[in-house]
Amino acid sequence: MISNASLTKCLSKCAKNIQKIPKTRDQTKIVDESERPNIDTGSNSPSNQRFRKIFMTKKVLFAVGVVFVLVAVSGFINNKAFGVFETNTLQNIAYLLSGVLSWVFIRKPEPTAKTFAVVIGVIYGLITILGFLLAGNILGLVHANLADNILHLIMAVAMLAVGLSKD
Repeated sequence: MISNASLTKCLSKCAKNIQKIPKTRDQTKIVDESERPNIDTGSNSPSNQRFRKIFMTKKVLFAVGVVFVLVAVSGFINNKAFGVFETNTLQNIAYLLSGVLSWVFIRKPEPTAKTFAVVIGVIYGLITILGFLLAGNILGLVHANLADNILHLIMAVAMLAVGLSKD
């Protein structure tokens, strides 16, 4: 895989070599420096900043997916995932599904990934609010302790931050 630095270096060398090509007699117009296309290969170029933002969306989706899958697998092994999160089979399936879907949406276009992040962020935000308001018994389906509520809150904030971030 080509790194960003090596690609930038290669583009700079190509641009310099193109400038060194001698002009032929057929070329009647001399290219003025102001008319030369602006090739900005610096680390703060708009295209590079956009790449970093897309990459950040994908990194957060991957990290959230890892956390959800780890909690789900631990919950399937022991009803108290990592000895902290109180889970049941329904919660473990929901965590596993959320994690796998996060990984699936890494491969989707950025707008689609951001929409997914907002939807998951809203869902886990509502689950967090219900967990705090209903003293851990969410609609009689799942039991959430303080650790569960904090996990849901962190996941909701992370997903909403990524999903609602400007391009």
